[in-house]
Amino acid sequence: MTCDGRTKKVSASHALILPPALVRRIHAPERAEAHVSMRSDGVASVPGTEGTRELPWAR
Repeated sequence: MTCDGRTKKVSASHALILPPALVRRIHAPERAEAHVSMRSDGVASVPGTEGTRELPWAR
């Protein structure tokens, strides 16, 4: 996981609490599952694509 220019290794079963308004990136060398909680008007971006994506629960 990289947040605000700092990279940390996170193992299975760990929880992350990230501050708002910072660029963050989750790197997964293999298939991974994540549960995300955030504001309903949040957006996400995907590397290699332009713009942002509306999140399913924000519709």
